[in-house]
Amino acid sequence: SLYSEIIGALERSPYLVTYQIPSTGQSALMVAAASGNIRVIELLLQRGAVWNALDRLGKCAGNYAVDSGHQEAVNILVEAAVRAELLLGATVRCQLQQQKQTNEKLPKSTNEDISLDMAQPFKVTTTIL
Repeated sequence: SLYSEIIGALERSPYLVTYQIPSTGQSALMVAAASGNIRVIELLLQRGAVWNALDRLGKCAGNYAVDSGHQEAVNILVEAAVRAELLLGATVRCQLQQQKQTNEKLPKSTNEDISLDMAQPFKVTTTIL
């Protein structure tokens, strides 16, 4: 079956999960979303496909699913986005808490020299039919 062929290809070449075609920027997740192939979408996400990767036109997998009218695919991609955002938020909160604990243990004069260099969280924008 096509599904087992995809699994075999991913096992032989794991980089295909995140690979984007240079000329279009399309990824396997975008193609699966455009076709509404739920099993392949779930497989790619489980293996680390980037849900918010953009192609050369600025479209992500969610855009492909919306444009093709595949609501179940949209829902799965939104769930993946929410999980990623929650994980990112928890990670940032944990890092901030660790930094705070470290600062509390340092002498007062040293605290002034410490700066927090954190990446800004990114914004998720999703269109749902």
